[in-house]
Amino acid sequence: MTEDEQDGMEEQEDMYDPEENQIQQDLKELDIESIPEWSYMTDVPGVRGVLKEQVNDFVVEEMARHDTSDEGDHLIAKLRKQNMTTMEAINKLSNMLHISKSRIGYAGNKDKRATTEQHISVEGVSQEEIRQIFTDEFEIEVLGRNGHIGIGNLLANKFEITVRKLELPVDDIADKVEKTNEELSGKFPNYFGEQRFGSPRPITHQVGRHLLRGEYEEAVWTYIAKPYDQEYDSIGR
Repeated sequence: MTEDEQDGMEEQEDMYDPEENQIQQDLKELDIESIPEWSYMTDVPGVRGVLKEQVNDFVVEEMARHDTSDEGDHLIAKLRKQNMTTMEAINKLSNMLHISKSRIGYAGNKDKRATTEQHISVEGVSQEEIRQIFTDEFEIEVLGRNGHIGIGNLLANKFEITVRKLELPVDDIADKVEKTNEELSGKFPNYFGEQRFGSPRPITHQVGRHLLRGEYEEAVWTYIAKPYDQEYDSIGR
């Protein structure tokens, strides 16, 4: 064995981490399909009912972190939409303005099956150009000017949720809600849904599973080569 080969083996031994290796092995053997679909943080039975039966049943209002003024490289506006993803609205707006969608900033994606309001920034566009947009697909309200709005640049989201087809008396529902709040101590579980897994292509959890198992090639192919029927035809091709 040459001196270089011996040095290489010693370097590999130094990099070997038994604990990390065991974690990777456990992840590969983990039967993810056996994990329950839902985990509940309270013992109070739910009220059942139907969410998002109508597009106005789920209302999201973004609370901005930034102020506006008469100065800034970006025009700041409110985007109001219904039954449309944020990216769909951004794509349509960029086409109407004849600009790249990279010049439109936003703090985060909002639900599709909902009525949502969020702030966007548009670089290098005048108020007159925005006001000349006529569409019934979404609304744009110019607020002023400031800098680029990036992902996470918001204070919070405010929700108004309507639950329909409840089968319990109002008093029973109120009692369950009160007991649930007591068990949660004023906190609310941040469950992962379409806003995390993706709506047009809900496969990010599958990608994450491959990454955890060290299956990097499978993760890449799952991400780029597994289109869904609800995506644009051009993507599927």
